Amino acid sequence: MAELLANTDIRLVTFLLNGEAYGVDVRRIREIISMVEIAKTANTPIHVKGMIDLRGSGVPVLVDEESSCIAVMEFDGNLVGFVFDDISDVIRIKRDDIKPFLDAFSRPWIEGIIKIGEKLGIFLNLQHLA
Repeated sequence: MAELLANTDIRLVTFLLNGEAYGVDVRRIREIISMVEIAKTANTPIHVKGMIDLRGSGVPVLVDEESSCIAVMEFDGNLVGFVFDDISDVIRIKRDDIKPFLDAFSRPWIEGIIKIGEKLGIFLNLQHLA
């Protein structure tokens, strides 16, 4: 059974943030929208940039960067927006192609290292930031 899981394909949406390549499981992304005005909110954690109105629903937006798009993701029924410089592509990788991240730099939102084209990128589990 473990061998079957290791060879399972995962589809990732790849994106750039500050020139670095990242990937997230495509099943987590509900939609990708162009950058809209983000309303500042008081008394929120430092990583929360503010809120956007998504068809009448308030969605918190994480990551404080000037970027071009917002990926709206769903975790446990809650919507959260993540700001990215640019969405690159949707790729397929095998689960066993995900290499472990160095323990010294390990974070719960980092699943491992992946190859994105000719570059190395980081496979993220953003649920840990939501």
